[in-house]
Amino acid sequence: MGLSSPFSGAGFRLFVLAAAVFAATLLAASAAEAQFEDQYGAPVAPAGPLAGLQVIVQNDTDGVVNAGDVLVIPGEYTVTEGASVTLQDADATQGTLIDGQNAEIEEGSVVITVTADPVINAPGANGVLNTEGLFVVASTGIFPKAGGAAAAQTEAGAAAEAAAPSGTLPETGGALLFGVLGGLALVATGGLSLRYIRR
Repeated sequence: MGLSSPFSGAGFRLFVLAAAVFAATLLAASAAEAQFEDQYGAPVAPAGPLAGLQVIVQNDTDGVVNAGDVLVIPGEYTVTEGASVTLQDADATQGTLIDGQNAEIEEGSVVITVTADPVINAPGANGVLNTEGLFVVASTGIFPKAGGAAAAQTEAGAAAEAAAPSGTLPETGGALLFGVLGGLALVATGGLSLRYIRR
């Protein structure tokens, strides 16, 4: 029996099946990469032991972080000269207070006496660092005192960071692996198509 056209009858159906398998493989690769990005996000620098902690605002008169305000982060911490704390408010504005420049930062519970306006890093909705919903997004030069709960938490975080360093994402193989597998599936199915239509 002679060869029939590869684009008619059973041969065509097998070719369509192979193409569908290949397309499904590429879609799976795309979905896997998207899920990976959602899970891990972009690599960021270590944010410090205060990250995520709420800030208690004292001595505030106008709802805005400015000179005269006193901000407190409870705990037991040591503070080095030039330490900094970056804060975020409820509308996603971020501002940094730096010891010796626009704030005085004392240790123990971290006490920040604001002496000048914070340096705005992200303007958020209004470009003004408000006192409502204030929390820490990053800090430098501030460390938990040995033996405290904050120190234990930081040590656990440091161990996790050592196991998977910041900025290093797990190896997944990426879309290339899925593309290769899809190509192999296409070739294998195409071979079966030729064998079938030669009968």
